[in-house]
Amino acid sequence: MENSLLFFYFIWGGFLLYFVITFIKDKYKWKSLTFTVSLIICGYLLSLSFPTPGGVWLILTILAAMALNIVLFVCFGFINLYLIEKYFKSVVKLMKYSSPTDLINKLIEDHHKYQWYALHIPAEDTLEIGINLDKKDPVIGKKVLIKTLTGRYLNFVPEYITVIKVMESNIICPFQEFYEFNIQTKTLINSYIASITLGVEKSWLISNMTKNSKHDPTL
Repeated sequence: MENSLLFFYFIWGGFLLYFVITFIKDKYKWKSLTFTVSLIICGYLLSLSFPTPGGVWLILTILAAMALNIVLFVCFGFINLYLIEKYFKSVVKLMKYSSPTDLINKLIEDHHKYQWYALHIPAEDTLEIGINLDKKDPVIGKKVLIKTLTGRYLNFVPEYITVIKVMESNIICPFQEFYEFNIQTKTLINSYIASITLGVEKSWLISNMTKNSKHDPTL
C-alpha cells in the first residue's frame, strides 16, 4: 500500500475517532452528528471525482462539510424557531382559555423539551415567565434570550440560576423550582398569570400584580 494512502487512512481515521469522542461527550449530540453526516456525504460525493483519495480530496471534503453544516444549521434554526413559535402560541391560547393550574402543569411537564424559566428582577420590580430560545442551560453572567408570556423578548443576565435569595436577587431558574419554592413565589406566579389574562397594563411589574390580587377574589 502506498504511503499516500496510508497517510490518508491515518488522517481519516483520526477525524472519525475525534468525532466519535466528541459525540459521546457532547451534551448537544445533534451538532456533532450533523457535522459527521455532512463529512460522510461530502466525502462520498467528492470521491466520485477523485479515483485515488489524497490530500486535495481530504481538504475539499472538510471545506465542503463545513459549508454544508452551516447551511443545515441555518435551516434547522429556522425550523426550530417556527416550531417554538407555534408551540408558544398554543401555550398563550391555553393561558387565555383554561385555568392557571392547567397552564402551570403544562409548563412544568414541558420544561424538559422547551425549557420554561422564571425570571425575577426585583431591582426592576419585574417577574416574567418565558421560554428559553437559546435552548442552552443559562450561565451566570452570560446573556440568555427569553420570550415571555407577556410577548416580550429579554436578553437576561442572571446573577443566580437557583432560588437562593429569591426575593432579593436577579435570578433565572427553571419554572418549577421557582413556583414550588414557597408560598410567596406561588402567589407571584398566580398573580402574574391573572394579570396577563385580565389585560393588566405592564403585567410583568410585581407592583401591578399586587394591586390586581387585591381586587381579584380568586388570588
